[in-house]
Amino acid sequence: MRKMKNYFELYYSWVNKNFNINNYSKIVMRNIGSYLDKKHNILDIGCGCGYLLKVLENSGFKNLTGVEIDKGQFLNCKKILKNRKLYNMDIINFFKKINKKFNVIIAFDLIEHLPKNKILYFIELVYKHLENDGLFIIRIPNADCFFTASRMRYGDFTHETIFNSESIKSFLIQANFKLNNIKTYPWKGNIINDLIKNFFDFFIKIYLILYVGRDALRLIFTPNFLVIAKK
Repeated sequence: MRKMKNYFELYYSWVNKNFNINNYSKIVMRNIGSYLDKKHNILDIGCGCGYLLKVLENSGFKNLTGVEIDKGQFLNCKKILKNRKLYNMDIINFFKKINKKFNVIIAFDLIEHLPKNKILYFIELVYKHLENDGLFIIRIPNADCFFTASRMRYGDFTHETIFNSESIKSFLIQANFKLNNIKTYPWKGNIINDLIKNFFDFFIKIYLILYVGRDALRLIFTPNFLVIAKK
């Protein structure tokens, strides 16, 4: 099967042309800042243009590594991150070759791009390369957000699948993560917007109880959701 070439030029650069790293920094640290320590050895897989690593660097983190297969995004990553360990290669091959463990492995907007037959193997490799008590932090499109699920699934031609909190947990459990050590959360954005969304989400969940029972009360409705899996 042919893959999209020049992903950065043909898709990412114009879809994200209004990207603001200052706003992104506030959102990222609001979502994952409490899980990180400045002493952590952090790996960002599928690091894209390097914006997450740049946020962490600006926040005082030093031990940072990034892996990105797309050449255009990797070159942008190298421009903004001068003194970090960066690899332009396939993530599976990276894990096969590197003999190193990390305190935190981050995969933002990555797993949905992997073929289903590679997802479990990929997560097993993540587990293998985590230190004991290490964290696997994932951001992923949310199949339960019926307002945006189809857009998140099909807005990018390279997306292979989409998950909800139950389906991603099933892969993590098969890769040896314990269910009690896997937590899922809404992806937080602007505080005011979140308050408004939470207000209306409450009534939507009450309505959905008629269809899915009390499970509706724990549904996540943000377009993306956050997963924290502890080894």
